[in-house]
Amino acid sequence: MPGCEPERSTLSFVLADSFEESAVKALCSGLAALLLALGLVPSALAQGDGLLYVTVELAVKPGMSAEFVELITNAAPETREFDGCRYFAVLVDRTDPDKVLFYQIWDSRADLDAYIAWRNETGFGEKMMPLLSGPPQTRYFTLASD
Repeated sequence: MPGCEPERSTLSFVLADSFEESAVKALCSGLAALLLALGLVPSALAQGDGLLYVTVELAVKPGMSAEFVELITNAAPETREFDGCRYFAVLVDRTDPDKVLFYQIWDSRADLDAYIAWRNETGFGEKMMPLLSGPPQTRYFTLASD
């Protein structure tokens, strides 16, 4: 099974607005198309059949965002290489760097669940969770047809 694309060093995006529900919906509906148009992800994503689109909103403790982003960006290559991962991006809010969003595309919920189980087995949550001010907010999406 192919690794998660793109095969680049850490990708970080910056959002212009805070993470309100409408911004998250707009991100999910438009980001895949934009990335495809820019040639940053393979065209296979355009099919969207059965793919799982995931956003995870994270509130980082004040003053801990640099440490959090470093932890996540160092772990990102393993995430991108995990079976079933098509795409993984770390987005930092431009106006509030303590707000971070993960944008992910997975082949299936089973692949995502296997990844989460693996991360739990490695103890990664024990490194990440103390840097957060609250629990992550995860949402699952499907690609709307054109």
